[in-house]
Amino acid sequence: MGAVRIDQFIDPGSFKRRMDKWISFMRAARRAPGADRIWLPGEMEYVSRKERLTQGIPLNDAMIEELKTLAGEAGTDFTP
Repeated sequence: MGAVRIDQFIDPGSFKRRMDKWISFMRAARRAPGADRIWLPGEMEYVSRKERLTQGIPLNDAMIEELKTLAGEAGTDFTP
């Protein structure tokens, strides 16, 4: 991983326009069978983080039971 200051190489507005063009190009590509959209790097994580900040972290039944057990051992209640 690396990080660079884009403004040291190109005007930031020009860079953004070029990136927007590439993103449009990638999104217009033919999708694999069963794919509902083309995701760019980091997008899934961004969407997931946004959902979890507003809706909480989804827990399956096994995890809920484990947390109830741990809470009981610690002498506290657990309410999902």
